Amino acid sequence: MSEVTKTLVYVGLAVVCVIASVVVVQSHSVSFSDDTINDQGELFFPRFTDPLEAARLEIIKWDEATGERRDFEVRKDAEGKWTIPSRYNYPTDLTNQLAEAATSIVGLVKEQVQPSGFADRALYKVIDPREAKPGDTGVGMFVRMSDQSNNTLAEFIIGETFPESPEMRYVVVPGVDRVYVARVDVSKLSTNFKDWINKDLLKLDTNNIDHIQLLDYSLDLEQRRFVGGDVMHLTYDPRAEEGQRWNLKDLTSGKQLDQKKLDSMLEAFDALEIVDVRPKPESLGRFLGGQEGLQLSQQLAEGLAARGYYLMPVGNGAVDLRSKQGEVVISMKNGVEYQLRFGEKTQDLGSDTSEAEGSAAADSRYLLIAARFNEDLLEKPEYVELPEEPGALGEEAKEDPTKSLYSIQSLEKIREQGLKSAADFKAAREEAEGQNARIRERYERRKEAGQKAAQELNDRFSGWFYIINDELFDRIHLQRSDIVADASQEQGEKPATGEEAGDTTAPTESPAPAEEPAPAEQP
Repeated sequence: MSEVTKTLVYVGLAVVCVIASVVVVQSHSVSFSDDTINDQGELFFPRFTDPLEAARLEIIKWDEATGERRDFEVRKDAEGKWTIPSRYNYPTDLTNQLAEAATSIVGLVKEQVQPSGFADRALYKVIDPREAKPGDTGVGMFVRMSDQSNNTLAEFIIGETFPESPEMRYVVVPGVDRVYVARVDVSKLSTNFKDWINKDLLKLDTNNIDHIQLLDYSLDLEQRRFVGGDVMHLTYDPRAEEGQRWNLKDLTSGKQLDQKKLDSMLEAFDALEIVDVRPKPESLGRFLGGQEGLQLSQQLAEGLAARGYYLMPVGNGAVDLRSKQGEVVISMKNGVEYQLRFGEKTQDLGSDTSEAEGSAAADSRYLLIAARFNEDLLEKPEYVELPEEPGALGEEAKEDPTKSLYSIQSLEKIREQGLKSAADFKAAREEAEGQNARIRERYERRKEAGQKAAQELNDRFSGWFYIINDELFDRIHLQRSDIVADASQEQGEKPATGEEAGDTTAPTESPAPAEEPAPAEQP
């Protein structure tokens, strides 16, 4: 065989080997299109660069157990206020939550492309919940973020956790037949109502409580009247020694307060959180806020009764709202008074308490809150004593204790006050009047601040029935027998009941409590 022939044979064998190797490689690999290769590593939403553009977030989940979809939405309205349309347009002041959610989507990268493609959507749990039907499995979570004009900024479906990296998820973009893997922080995309609101319901500083009234009364619903009642007036001093901070106005000799239970009540005020909400009729909100009278209707009365509230006459043709579970009035040193009316348990109502994640549980209860300003709670100003002038006191001076309108008539009287001349007296008087003016100004500022705080609280409370945890209700809803015991009894023991506890509750046949509960007064 010549050298040329050998060379041609070797070349032919090499070509055959190359072809065979290509066939083998192709039989064990996935064919990617150029578009797919270029797609990997790119941003999902390259035009979405500014998180502040986001004005609406929609999330849809699928409940495989019930075969129902769960919708959640947060949006900014035309006035710039953030609300939760999926929860009766309840306002949210946690706008940073949406900014964090938007930031987590801006810069979202297509880390990998799954080679098995779109056919395995159920395996990756990225089926669109908007298209799911009862019995479907493998359904993902739909997320859409849009701007103020409702233009879509980002839209995708989040699926199962990527097994090789727990912080990554399978992701699908509607209309694109590919399954990606991306680093998605689902904690920023919560559909839990409580994650989007300020859960601190009362926003009160327990150290600034002046006193608390526990109003324990019963209602005769057929006769629409009170049938007995007990008003417990408790004062609280946070500066006192432990075990001596609480006092009961009418505590009888030989009795003591269960300070631990009262401390637990105080902690419950601070821990009181919103579990869920239901909208309140507008007229009822304005009535409880002291803005106008109540327009009565059968529908209103029935709706209130279903939640444990009743409209009761209070004289002169007026009505007030009473709770079947009594009331609590918390009086603050800044002049704000909270009025808490506890209603029925939500589980007794057969309402829509399970319609969304984070909604009311079976062990929860309705609560109505109103706020009012009471100037008598403010510490009264102590004015500087004015230098005494001889002569008669004018009428204007009587109306304003910060000023002195005596006429200067006696130099001898001036000298008796340690002042050498009328000029000295005038300067001393002006200085004292200036101090008193500043004292009055500080008082007026405290008064205005208290009025503003009460108004802001009423604006917050006026539209809603709140739903709270029933365990906290049990710690707040105390009767006299719960907190009064024999002086020899250890703290925390079961207290005495009835007359042994100094119970002043009026007999059940009495038409009204001995002391009319404070809520009869309009907030």
